Amino acid sequence: APPGREGTTQVQILNPSGGLAVSDFTYVKTFNKDPIFKNFTPPLGTFGTLVVVNGDNFLKPDPTAVTERGIDAYRLIGSRIVIDGKEVNSYTKDPAGNIIFNELRSRKEMAFLLKHFNIEFKYETSSCVIYEGQTEHCYCELMDEKIKEKYGESFIDSLLNQSDSLYVMNNINDTFYYANCDTRPNYPGDTDDHPDEFSEKLQEDLENAIAYPQGYIKRPNNDSSAFVNLSFFIDKYGNASITGYHFIFDMKTNHKFENYFIKTIESALKQTGWTAASIRQQKVNSNMVMRYYFL
Repeated sequence: APPGREGTTQVQILNPSGGLAVSDFTYVKTFNKDPIFKNFTPPLGTFGTLVVVNGDNFLKPDPTAVTERGIDAYRLIGSRIVIDGKEVNSYTKDPAGNIIFNELRSRKEMAFLLKHFNIEFKYETSSCVIYEGQTEHCYCELMDEKIKEKYGESFIDSLLNQSDSLYVMNNINDTFYYANCDTRPNYPGDTDDHPDEFSEKLQEDLENAIAYPQGYIKRPNNDSSAFVNLSFFIDKYGNASITGYHFIFDMKTNHKFENYFIKTIESALKQTGWTAASIRQQKVNSNMVMRYYFL
């Protein structure tokens, strides 16, 4: 891309025959030098092993980011590692693709409770990667130890329970994002409790209902994308409604069948009998995105 100031803009590409393509592009601050990879430790590991990559010209996490969304989210994270186009770290994201930083949901209620102990509560975001010998910005364990010494082992858990109970009581008719709930909403007949966008039962119901129209081009291989993100509102009584659709087709001509797919999906999906999301065992209204994969 041509030089530009940091932030989101649009890049236009014009070919000699007059064709024009426009795409969003995000400029980020970087070094004038390419990152240099030296080594990583440990050389062997299993699933979940923390791997530390050593090198030069990496961007450090920037705690001065103004917000926690969009480009500022990546400032907070710093350099990221991508293998075959996929990040090695996973993040919780909203339907627009923004990284979600899961702050303490009941922080107002927590601040209220802590005043009784003359403790000031302040919410702050910083990057902390824990490995042997690391101390910068990683003070959680030390703070936890000191609080337990002064107030007892169950002090924090007790306050979290109380603040969450107050939080639900104060917002009982609000709609919560599913990732901020203790348990996510579930499609009828599905018992999966993983905080992801997939429901095996929903996928099965739609596979049985969808007859692909003439002219639809199926995915040639597993690297080709064909899916729809379904935005749901699920009330605390287990009733669901679709509030939005976002189709992704690498085979662009398939977009002309969107209206057909929408009608089929709306008639096939179950709208009652869902398991509502919950916070502290209290059923709550929620919204979430579920993904259906086309052939």
